[in-house]
Amino acid sequence: MSDTEKPSSATGEKKSPDIPTILSVLAGMTEEQKKQRLAQWAEIRYFTPDEFDSSEVPGSGILMNIEFVKVLDKMRALCGFPFWLNSGVRTDKENKEVGGVDSSEHEEGNGVDIRADTGAKKFAIVGACYAFGIKRWGIGDRFVHVGFSYKKPQNVAWTY
Repeated sequence: MSDTEKPSSATGEKKSPDIPTILSVLAGMTEEQKKQRLAQWAEIRYFTPDEFDSSEVPGSGILMNIEFVKVLDKMRALCGFPFWLNSGVRTDKENKEVGGVDSSEHEEGNGVDIRADTGAKKFAIVGACYAFGIKRWGIGDRFVHVGFSYKKPQNVAWTY
């Protein structure tokens, strides 16, 4: 796969969600509203909405904060390597299953976990966070969480 191809992380079988909030939001959107959301993705070079989908709710990636996705796109260009997303949008149920915090950035479309299996990739992603004003990030064994929520404390970093 070349660096210009878009790696997809939307995998797994469809599960029966407990009518999570994001499913309610999607169900309440008209087809025209969905088309308008998708049109906002036209300038995104390295990602497609399905890469951000909850594994329980196909199509939920369009609920990502598009301004955040634009920043991620710029970060990806700066880093020069593909960003494989382990997690984008999550339902409440998914968030609990993975041990996520209450009112997670993932649930509001303002958080992603980017696979980073080397120290050099983690360093590059965190450097891109600094370069583009991302003030919330966490480092796990094999990923970097990047958060864009202004409802949460700023200028914070953590480890998992």
